[in-house]
Amino acid sequence: MDFSLEAADMVSFEVPPQRAPAAGTFGATASVTVPQDAELQVTVSDEAWIDVVQDGRSVKSAGVSGVKTCPGIRKSVRFKLTAGPATLQFSGAKKPDLKVAVLTPE
Repeated sequence: MDFSLEAADMVSFEVPPQRAPAAGTFGATASVTVPQDAELQVTVSDEAWIDVVQDGRSVKSAGVSGVKTCPGIRKSVRFKLTAGPATLQFSGAKKPDLKVAVLTPE
């Protein structure tokens, strides 16, 4: 998915990002429905902080990988989620656009 981001101080995050966004950075939120208890991997194209919120609380990441030299993929973060609604929060992006992929890892 292609995301258009807003100035981070204009985004209504469900819970404050675990890492406070720096001044002049961008962010966005997206609602998703998790069909069953699963581990999901969120991958972003550029530098950005990723939080997932479920039941009003931030979900601790289950793993992260990142590389600065791979065009189009900056990092992937995995989260163990329960079935139901969740909110993806992106913050601290240095550009106003971001490509995002949400997958079930193999």
